[in-house]
Amino acid sequence: MISLILNVVRLLSGIFVIIWYRRNHRPVWRSLGLTVNRWTLPDIAVGLAIPFIAISLVFVVERALGAIEVTGGADDWSGIAGVIGQVIGFALILRRPSWARGSASLDAPFSGLVVASAALTHI
Repeated sequence: MISLILNVVRLLSGIFVIIWYRRNHRPVWRSLGLTVNRWTLPDIAVGLAIPFIAISLVFVVERALGAIEVTGGADDWSGIAGVIGQVIGFALILRRPSWARGSASLDAPFSGLVVASAALTHI
């Protein structure tokens, strides 16, 4: 039930923000941080590399301390597409928007709702 409520709140807040941007003659996609420029691919690469390195270091330390044991598993890769999709999706959604580079204050008053709605999907 809580998941349904959070999804409705997320949907309504997204609709509200998009309508607000449109009525105030702001570029909707750029205001939501969804732009493609020369920094898009490096942002995605860094956003994927840093967590990969951090998780790998944790794995190596746990393995070295004997906290975990690695054994063979089933050859069922059916869920890997969903995981890769979520990782790429969060890399795109949560990257620092191009309009916020080099400025102390955010240009968009509702940009936090975009990040919050993305976070609410994984509570």
